[in-house]
Amino acid sequence: MRQSLIQTKKEIHVQYADAILQIDNIRKFLEKFKTVISLNYDLLIYWAIMASNDRKPYKMKDCFTNHIDGNLGFEYDIEKLREPYNGGPDPTLVFYPHGNLILASNENNDELKIRINNNTNLFDAIGEKWKQKYVPLFVSEGSSEQKLKAIRRSTYLNFVYENVLSHLEPTVIIYGWKLAEQEQHLIKKIFSNNKISNVYISMYLGSNPEPIDEQKRIASMLKRENRTMNIKFFDAASKNCWCNF
Repeated sequence: MRQSLIQTKKEIHVQYADAILQIDNIRKFLEKFKTVISLNYDLLIYWAIMASNDRKPYKMKDCFTNHIDGNLGFEYDIEKLREPYNGGPDPTLVFYPHGNLILASNENNDELKIRINNNTNLFDAIGEKWKQKYVPLFVSEGSSEQKLKAIRRSTYLNFVYENVLSHLEPTVIIYGWKLAEQEQHLIKKIFSNNKISNVYISMYLGSNPEPIDEQKRIASMLKRENRTMNIKFFDAASKNCWCNF
C-alpha cells in the first residue's frame, strides 16, 4: 500500500525539474514570515527550504536538526530555533500539523525527516525508505475528530498542535486553505487565540460563482472563535498579492 501511495504521488506531483524556476519565488515569499504552517503533503515547501539553505546565512528551518538513524529528528526547543544563524536575519520556522511525505517513523517509533541529498530523486528515495519499514507520518483520517485522534498519537504532530498553532499572532495569512468542517480542530486551536488581530484569507474568486456566501461562512465560523479579529479576503490569483501584507 505504501508503494502504491508513493507511486500515485509521484505521478500527480509536479517534478522538481518542472518546478525549479518557481522554487526561488516560493522561497522569497515564505521567508517574509516568522512561522509557516503547511497543510499540504507535497514537497514544494521542502524544496523551498533546500533552496533557502543553499544561501548564507540560513533563513528557513523546518526544525529537524537532530541525527536519528541516518535521518533528522525534531528539535523541540522552539526558542532556540528562533535564534538567527550566525548573526543573520530572524529565521522562518516551518511546521507540518498534518504531517508530510518527507516525515516518517522508524521501527523504534522515532519520528524523523527522511534525509535526502538529491532533490531530483526525492520520490524514489522516499519509496526506498518506506520499503525499509519506515511508516509515513501524515494524517489521512476523514473527520475533524478522527484527525485530532491521529495527531494525538504522534509526538511531533501533537507538539505542533499544542505549542505552535496557538501562538500565531498578531497577523495570520491563509493561502490555499478552504477552512472546511473536517478541519475544525485546527480552526479552534488557531483562532481561539485572542492575540490574533488580523486575518487575510485567499480565495480563487474567478472559479467561485458565489464568493460572498463563502466569505460569510468563513467569517462567521472564525468570529465564533474570536470576535475581535479583522478579517479580509483577497484574490489568490492576483499578481504579487502578498506584497500588500
